[in-house]
Amino acid sequence: MTPQVLRPGRKERVVYFVAVAIFVVMSIAACVYNPLVGAIGLALFGSLAVFAGFRLWHPRAYTTELYDDRFRVYGGFGQLVHEVRWTDVDALTFFRGNGLRGPGSELFLAWRCEPRQRRRGLMPAVRGGRNDAGVEFDGALFDDYLGLDAMLELFAEHVARARGADRPAAFWQPPIDVPVKPF
Repeated sequence: MTPQVLRPGRKERVVYFVAVAIFVVMSIAACVYNPLVGAIGLALFGSLAVFAGFRLWHPRAYTTELYDDRFRVYGGFGQLVHEVRWTDVDALTFFRGNGLRGPGSELFLAWRCEPRQRRRGLMPAVRGGRNDAGVEFDGALFDDYLGLDAMLELFAEHVARARGADRPAAFWQPPIDVPVKPF
């Protein structure tokens, strides 16, 4: 069985890589004027450049594989972060993640399993949490791939197929606009 592989867009990853590469060049130039500060910047931004390059060119970085019986989510280094069976998915919802426009500017697909499958991790997409609507989730995707609505429909179809239903059940909760209080 060949999985359907969803790969994230390159736009955001290219922007991060170019920004870090510019800081590496600036750190090299800083080594001429102040070697200590330049060396610290080179060490810091050099390691970030390696990480950004790995995220950009690794074939499994932030990919999601959809199988008939389960789906797999891979992290930034291509490591397996989530492996969830479609029959274990109890609810689909959304997660507000970080994007180019700042913290909380992107909506990603999230899920809750029964029995719960929470993990340890620093990022809410890995460890789960509670979204803006107050719904708890066990994990989330790292990219919106096809857009939130299309991803919700795709995952709902897979869950319905795995449960033997003819059509997707309306068990997912669409995102709502949460009013933001001005400062």
